[in-house]
Amino acid sequence: MLLQRFLLLLLATALSCPVVCLKAAAEQSQVWVRSSQYVAVRDGTKIALDCYVPDSPASSREIEVTYPVLLRVSPYGRRFAATPPDELPKGGLGLNGPEVVQRFVMRGYVFCIADARGYGASFGARSTWLGLQDAYDIRDIVDWLGTQSWSNSRVGMIGSSWLGSVQYWALVDPSPYLKALFVGKAQYDHYATFFDNGIYRPDVELAWQKVRTRVDFGADSVGVAAVDGDEGGVLLQAARADHKANVHLGPQIRPLVFRESIDNQAGQSWHLENSVWFHMSALDDQSVPIYHVAGWWDAYAKDQLLAYENFAGPKRLHIGPYFHGESFGIDLIDEASRWFDHWLMRVDNGIMTEPAIRYYRMGVGWEQHGNWSAAGDKTLELYLGSDMERMSGPIAIERGSVASTTLTNHHFLLRNNGTHRQGLCGDRIDAPAGCYAFPNMEDMGFPITSATQRFVLPLSRDLEVTGHPLASLWLSPLNEDVELSIVMAIDLGDGRQGYVSAATLKASHRGSSEPPVDHLGLPWLNQTRIDTSEEQPGPVQITVDLKPVAALFPAGSNLILMVTAMQPIDESGGNPVPLEIFQRQGLRSLLRLPVSNEAML
Repeated sequence: MLLQRFLLLLLATALSCPVVCLKAAAEQSQVWVRSSQYVAVRDGTKIALDCYVPDSPASSREIEVTYPVLLRVSPYGRRFAATPPDELPKGGLGLNGPEVVQRFVMRGYVFCIADARGYGASFGARSTWLGLQDAYDIRDIVDWLGTQSWSNSRVGMIGSSWLGSVQYWALVDPSPYLKALFVGKAQYDHYATFFDNGIYRPDVELAWQKVRTRVDFGADSVGVAAVDGDEGGVLLQAARADHKANVHLGPQIRPLVFRESIDNQAGQSWHLENSVWFHMSALDDQSVPIYHVAGWWDAYAKDQLLAYENFAGPKRLHIGPYFHGESFGIDLIDEASRWFDHWLMRVDNGIMTEPAIRYYRMGVGWEQHGNWSAAGDKTLELYLGSDMERMSGPIAIERGSVASTTLTNHHFLLRNNGTHRQGLCGDRIDAPAGCYAFPNMEDMGFPITSATQRFVLPLSRDLEVTGHPLASLWLSPLNEDVELSIVMAIDLGDGRQGYVSAATLKASHRGSSEPPVDHLGLPWLNQTRIDTSEEQPGPVQITVDLKPVAALFPAGSNLILMVTAMQPIDESGGNPVPLEIFQRQGLRSLLRLPVSNEAML
């Protein structure tokens, strides 16, 4: 009864007390005790781990109290060196931020944060971005957490981005103590993280290296804290010495231009081996409950829909109008609390009786549904130049400069991370109305060049789209290194164009085959090695799915499709190559929309 009263008190405090009050209670009244130590995993590597254990009245009377445990595994530092000993860790946003720790400790959870192998104060070196070694490390850490004296033997994981992706790896070799995951904006396909249908994404490499330099090799005031008892930081310095053997991400990934490409140094096919779907045989029997959190404008939107469809076990899905670092409007920490209360505290709070999917429909608001269909309820086919008005004739493929050889070099960082509205939305509950609108294409840095062909469709009545738009284009003969950008936008009549969805594609990567997993009925582009030295003798067909979306396009607005073609320049230069998008019998280019209502255009 004493334990029940204590947990009810914690629950009441957490639900009624604002964040400022929680911060004061946690940091001034010291309702937690932090332990920091190394935990050795199966190969002997020492992993740095901080655990924040509620300091309850019951435990002070030497009455045995056990708690559910949450784990966050981070490459960004579990705690900075400058953090005072009586304060919770600073830094991070949303599910990776400090408020998560505060609220769960106040709720009666042990919250643990580990430095991933090769990062922070943990020993070891990394041979790759993330993969099978992380699965084994997490298994051993969760096994350790499940057997501690303060643990109720039920462990969950939480986090977003890399901290979300690593949770999917925990399912490849799951601990019997692992009972639930709360995964935000996570990777399912390693190749798609670094190559968008064959086009390399340099922003990931550049952002990652910046973080690594700051966290692993920064000054003491910025670097990660040593574990307890490491006098003078001797062990921390030894761990950092290990990190110097970490493989640099860019030089490793850039040459792996095809899905099956092999790293000549390691002899590994990283794109395959580091994709969780490649290990589906190990995942077939897993039944760990997973709550997936995605964003329409995030690079991993499709990845998490694939994970939702392919992973077994109880599941929920939340998709908001978010870029990568955003989670506004909905209190996701409260949602995570309900999820973990149900699975780790065994509280019957009704979360599993609600519709499985909640998403924000642009132009409408939040909706709840029982399933997701990539093709929508119906399919609307818009033939370019017929139902849609073609605004220009054949275009010339522009050539990139020597310094910028890919179409996406200066666009993907803004598109993925939403840096154009940094500080505006974030994880605010009271986010301004602009956060719920279609992102302004001008703010996102989309250029309209002479290499862009534009198609416009005036809408005579409301059009409700739910799913993955699909572009199927017949193009005039082109060289295999041509890069295409296909962007769907909406003009609401105020003179500005809002971004809806997009896809990019390197022409040599257009081949498709049967997918190895449930691919939502969408085309599976091989991304395998193809001879790129010869031009095609006749028209070629490009079929590619655009990013998923749920939106209402109002009557009176214009739906816009823009196709841009660029070709990296070579040393000899050369003249622009003409490109035509065909619309004639047998070669009918179209945009296929998944619609949820009767579309009378």
